[in-house]
Amino acid sequence: MTITAHHPAMPPDAGNSALTCEVLISHCDAADFDGDWRYSAFCPDVDAAMDGRSADEALQRLQDAIRIKLADGSGAYLSPTPPVARAATVADFLDDGRLVKQTTLRIERK
Repeated sequence: MTITAHHPAMPPDAGNSALTCEVLISHCDAADFDGDWRYSAFCPDVDAAMDGRSADEALQRLQDAIRIKLADGSGAYLSPTPPVARAATVADFLDDGRLVKQTTLRIERK
């Protein structure tokens, strides 16, 4: 499996009200308690993950969670994740399923 080169999250600054970060979406190898196969969306830049019944639902839930994190001030400044730690968290995430999509998420800060 190949993951493209990582560009660290770009936190909002005075001239830019948006956060841009990488998101990985995987299809889980195990069914949940309802017997449904799940998708997980993970953003290693802000160390957040959410799941859903579809890749789109997982991505939307993740985007909502990051918006809340930014709105409550806990995400006002995101320190860069060291490359070794980031590689480990990405590997852990991918151990639970297979990568189906890699995308960039841009979240407008309100």
